Amino acid sequence: MGAVTPADDYKLKDVGVAVEAGKLRIRAQCCGPHRAMVWVRAWLSNETGTLAEAALDPVSAGTMVSIEVRIPKNLPPHERYTAFIRIESSPLKTRQVVGVPLDYSILVSDKR
Repeated sequence: MGAVTPADDYKLKDVGVAVEAGKLRIRAQCCGPHRAMVWVRAWLSNETGTLAEAALDPVSAGTMVSIEVRIPKNLPPHERYTAFIRIESSPLKTRQVVGVPLDYSILVSDKR
């Protein structure tokens, strides 16, 4: 008998963030039960809330995804910024959220 993956075994692995052409590229491997569909959303936030966000159409568990989130112009330099990525199961139930703190200098280093 094969190993059984618990229904709650939805998670993100190998999360990474890069800045390219005025956008955050947030990537991760989406893990979940065999043949499960997962939903992935990503966003850029500061201390006051969400600044920009993006979502993908559902993908199969095990898929490596990359989401682009546009970086707003004129970001205040004194704020703290975080890139977030979230995996959801049906019916859009949040299973895990991963945040990656970002320096202001990284967000504005790319000439737009």
